[in-house]
Amino acid sequence: MIELKKISKSFSGKCILKDISLTAKQGETIAVIGPSGSGKSTLLRCINFMEVPDAGTVSIGGTILNLTNASELRKKIGMVFQHFHLFPHFNVLNNITYAPTQVLGLNKDEAEKRAYQLLDQVGLTEKANSYPNALSGGQKQRVAIARTLAMNPEAILFDEPTSALDPEMVKEVLAVIRNLAHTGITLLIVTHEMNFAKELADRILFMDAGNIIEDATPDKFFTEPQSKRAQRFLEKVL
Repeated sequence: MIELKKISKSFSGKCILKDISLTAKQGETIAVIGPSGSGKSTLLRCINFMEVPDAGTVSIGGTILNLTNASELRKKIGMVFQHFHLFPHFNVLNNITYAPTQVLGLNKDEAEKRAYQLLDQVGLTEKANSYPNALSGGQKQRVAIARTLAMNPEAILFDEPTSALDPEMVKEVLAVIRNLAHTGITLLIVTHEMNFAKELADRILFMDAGNIIEDATPDKFFTEPQSKRAQRFLEKVL
């Protein structure tokens, strides 16, 4: 379980997150939506301490994160970035096996066996020996997801995983994420794909100006948004 209590974060005097509290249950899928600049990505980065909150606490499985234990607890939380962040000098197989061997202590054979299973899961077995510069954007993102899964995370944070992709590549990445939902892994997904969020998520978090304005089921949010801000947002994006 992930629990945030009264999280605030500012950059250069500008408040990005304002007193945010949130609980994500194990296995829950949560879509985080809202206009650009509303604090969505910063929220994810505070959850795994890529950004250290100015105030408030983040708990993972009941343990409060701090600068001392963040690296250890971060092993339980994977993150998939908008721009992939693959190692350009490693082939696909090595991108996936590097962290399990270096961080988890798996031997090479174990790590490679797991990597091939994950490549099969994301439909990229034939790309094991390819380098990132030979992959499409959608293929890179699927490798990034496989790399995250190789760490056996309890939760995965997706930071706009399709926004850097050409439209025809979005579907293949969303299909991989869809297959992860309701498998016991907690998913927090920052996304602009409204239909995907409506179909997949257990909950919708709508953010604006550093606040969580609404926290509702997809049916409730998309048919009966409670705030005027959410109503205006949905009128523009649907």
